[in-house]
Order: sequence, then structure tokens, then C-alpha cells
Amino acid sequence: MNFKNFKKAVSCTVSALMLAAGLPTATAVNAADQQTRGNIGGYDYEMWNQNGQGQASMNPSAGSFTCSWSNIENFLARMGKNFDSQKKSYKSFGEIVLTYDVEYTPRGNSYMCVYGWTRNPLMEYYIVEGWGDWEPPGNDGVDNFGTTTIDGKTYKI
Repeated sequence: MNFKNFKKAVSCTVSALMLAAGLPTATAVNAADQQTRGNIGGYDYEMWNQNGQGQASMNPSAGSFTCSWSNIENFLARMGKNFDSQKKSYKSFGEIVLTYDVEYTPRGNSYMCVYGWTRNPLMEYYIVEGWGDWEPPGNDGVDNFGTTTIDGKTYKI
């Protein structure tokens, strides 16, 4: 996939900004998990703390949020636009531009990224802006397609 098509695919399917500590080992929510979901100012948000361990908080406002965590197992905080329920082609949305500013100071295993998914084919993607202490090697069913440089920053594809 050339960069022009990649940029179009990404700009048309961005759905959320995600900040996570730890790599989630399970996506299913169980009764012991702490989970909060909602919508504020037209943006969907979610906070999830696996097994409700430690301290985790998310304070959403229209288009932004702050969060903190300590002594957790896995934690997720995200906010963005969810276009899933609209059942439209990405072309009908036009260009979607994502701008953000983040203060990210990881301690331990975490990452800050833009997260989204496509349909036909069903594909999940992460545009990772920062890693904590460990960066996954990417050989667990993840294809590596080289790198690209955007605004002076190099990204793995």
C-alpha cells in the first residue's frame, strides 16, 4: 500500500484516541472490571480497568480527557468519534482530520496511540506515538510493511 492510500485509509477511518498501560490480554469485560462509557460533546469515551485493580481514573470533557493510573493490571482510556452505527461508506464522511496534543510520560509498559478499524477487509490499526519500557516485536500475526516518515517522525507500518 503506498503512503497516499494509507493516509486516505487512516484519515477516513480514525475512530479513537487510546492510551493504555499494559497490553490487554483479554477484550471481554467481566464483572470485576471497572468500566465507564459515555458521550460528551459528541465524542464517545471509554475507561476500562481490568479486574478493578489499583487506582485508575479518567476525566472526559468535550473532545479531550485526562487520566491517571497506578498499580493496575491493564488499563484503557480512549475518546473519539465512533462512526460504526452510521453504516456509511468512508467516502460519504469526506476527509477526517485528527489533531491532538498529549502529555505522555510513561513509566512501565504502556503506549499512546491513535486507534481505529476498517471493514471489508476487517482490520485494526494503531498509529503509535509513544512507547513505554517495552515495544512489542510485532511477530504475533502482525505484518510489518516497512516505515514511513511524516512530519519528521518515523512510523512502522
